[in-house]
Amino acid sequence: MDIIIADDEPVTRLLLEESLSSWGYTVHAAERGDQVLALLEGKPEIQLLLLDWSMPELSGIELCKVVKSDTDLIRYVIMLTSKSGVEHVVEALDSGADDFLTKPFIPGELKVRLRAGCRIIEQEQKLQLYANTDALTGVLNKRMILQCLEKEWSRSSRERGNLIICILDLDYFKSINDNYGHQAGDEVLKLFCDEVYKQIRPYDYFGRYGGEEFLLVMPMAKQQDCLFIAERIRDAISNAALVLQDGAEVKFTVSIGCTNIHNDDKSVEDATARAESAVYSAKEAGRNKVVIF
Repeated sequence: MDIIIADDEPVTRLLLEESLSSWGYTVHAAERGDQVLALLEGKPEIQLLLLDWSMPELSGIELCKVVKSDTDLIRYVIMLTSKSGVEHVVEALDSGADDFLTKPFIPGELKVRLRAGCRIIEQEQKLQLYANTDALTGVLNKRMILQCLEKEWSRSSRERGNLIICILDLDYFKSINDNYGHQAGDEVLKLFCDEVYKQIRPYDYFGRYGGEEFLLVMPMAKQQDCLFIAERIRDAISNAALVLQDGAEVKFTVSIGCTNIHNDDKSVEDATARAESAVYSAKEAGRNKVVIF
């Protein structure tokens, strides 16, 4: 696991680096709080921090408040300090620190506390996964995909960048459930999501919008990019098939409606309504189509 250690004392920092490296951690060292923030920028995978209380410019307490202000990220902070006394423990925990360790530290005690921190991080990751993903398909659930859309909508409005959304609706899905059973229908949904993931870009967002409807959020995408990817998805789905135990194949297709986010959109609902209208047009045109509003 990656860990950031921040201490302005070179000897302490070196001792920490050597100890943590020997315990299997990937160590990122800093001597100032601003360096810690630079190390964390764009790296949500760094979740474990060991911060010295007394650092120039930005103290460990101040730094902890900044780190913990982003509640969407999992970050476990251990405060390391020569200060002792209940009032300092209370101050550290009030700032958002998860644990408190006094100097000079005992390596064995630090090792155990870090191990406990790793266990807590793993549990929080599991809880976050359950809270953010659709239980059946493993893709983002409706709450989370709409949250991602809101975030990208705000960013595109601020930076005047392109943002396209697509609604993907499986064709005749009720017939699959009626003819093959709901278990087969569930397997079709999972296979569908697997195929979509193979076609989209790493930085696109894909989630279940409801029933057999899914939402694809495509940041920094132009219309030709959207059309290319949507057609690639449509083609991949039309060529996929669920093979049942008796050898029968369940074929299925998807209708896709896409739209640009407009600067004059008052809410994301304006855009999703246009995408819904485009899906309806694709259905009316015979299904297994891509329509851009």
